Amino acid sequence: MNSPSDRRRHLRLTRDDPVHVKIMASSVAPELVDVTLRCSTLDVSASGIKLESAVHVPEFSEIEIWVDVSASAQKYFLHGLVKWAAPSAQGGNQFEIGVQLLNMPFTDYLSWVGLFDGLESVSHLMPRE
Repeated sequence: MNSPSDRRRHLRLTRDDPVHVKIMASSVAPELVDVTLRCSTLDVSASGIKLESAVHVPEFSEIEIWVDVSASAQKYFLHGLVKWAAPSAQGGNQFEIGVQLLNMPFTDYLSWVGLFDGLESVSHLMPRE
């Protein structure tokens, strides 16, 4: 039986980096449009990010993301689509948000994907969670 982690296309890395998220569109919660949130990453991959937020951002919301990767001097401007959102596994008033990154003009998507080049080829050496 394949678990969701077995079906993932890209290596995921556990991270805790600061993120600013701006909601660009949300048909479910239009009151959130143009709201900017401070969040943090839980894990990252070339194609997606799992965020932790104090605000529930509904599925199918379009967001802009500023990621400040602590291991890099660069900040990354990305665009994504919320694929799922759920109460945090840690409890409290936090939410986990799964974001699919989109290759949009005027973003740092290609630079972001470049961060993971080389890691994919040695992923078999890394322990699985």
